[in-house]
Amino acid sequence: MSSQPPSDARPWSTVLARVIVPSGQRPHRQLCYLLLMFPLGVVYFNLVVVGFATGLGLAIVGVGIPILVLVLVAATGVAALERTLVRVLLDVEVAAAPVERKSGLWARTIQLVTDGRTWKANAYLLSVFVFGSLAFGLIGSLLATAWSFLTAPLYYRDAPVVAYGPVPRGDVALDILFGWDDLLVGLTTTFRLGSWRLETLPEALLVAGFGAVLLLVTVRLVSVLATLWGRYARVMLVVPNYWRPFGR
Repeated sequence: MSSQPPSDARPWSTVLARVIVPSGQRPHRQLCYLLLMFPLGVVYFNLVVVGFATGLGLAIVGVGIPILVLVLVAATGVAALERTLVRVLLDVEVAAAPVERKSGLWARTIQLVTDGRTWKANAYLLSVFVFGSLAFGLIGSLLATAWSFLTAPLYYRDAPVVAYGPVPRGDVALDILFGWDDLLVGLTTTFRLGSWRLETLPEALLVAGFGAVLLLVTVRLVSVLATLWGRYARVMLVVPNYWRPFGR
């Protein structure tokens, strides 16, 4: 019996999967992290903004100074939590920078306040809110639209197909003016951008095909956003865990 040499050709499904999701990446974990960024970003934003606002407002009477220090301590702790989330969900290792821990509460407080990496961690926490809000809105709109398109053959007879996001769903009026000899002729028409009424099943199937493409594009976008954020985290989350309140 003669055996054929193994072929190097890969199935189209494998090639397509490699194009959509690069090797080694887990889109479900990346999506989970990007969606978690919004609620976590709200918590981080309130921690930093409210904490600094309260501390600065009370600094004149001396009470605000300990509050500001506690905010910085909390920021270093949250940075450690973020390093764990980035490692588990994005497969990105962010190692805390080594530091020579000083002895004494006052010395460590000065070290905490004067270390530029502490302030980078605070800037990171604020950026989680900004980036997380944008990512949550964008990805949520794309996923909702893709689902609306994919399921169009199931409901197109009862309701219009809807695209979600900053797209007007009602009638949009368009006025067009053009000259005709010595006259100025006006034409008014209305159309819809975010809502369509389908009449036939082939139209619904075509929209479902667009939904499948949009879903693949969304998965790829999630991968790109997660990769970019992982690189950003490597730069910003380098604050060391040098704070030990009990002198260890």
